[in-house]
Amino acid sequence: MGSEIAREDYARPVRIGAVGVGGRGGGLLKILAGMEGVQIPAICDVSPEIVEARQNVVVKAGHKKPDGYSDGDYKSLRDIRV
Repeated sequence: MGSEIAREDYARPVRIGAVGVGGRGGGLLKILAGMEGVQIPAICDVSPEIVEARQNVVVKAGHKKPDGYSDGDYKSLRDIRV
């Protein structure tokens, strides 16, 4: 019964906008990118270099390249509709 519920849940992906993807956040992002049923449409960090590196991590895990934000305004993620 539990596996049937899990399969139904995968029909509706969990969408995560990640903010702060440096050290620990980068590790968590890698774990999330490897999980079935998870989409990462956007990531944000104060460092443009880190944003680009983490976008590559998500793509390498087989996902679409997420939008990247490094302008310091993490609140702009609230307006994203996927």
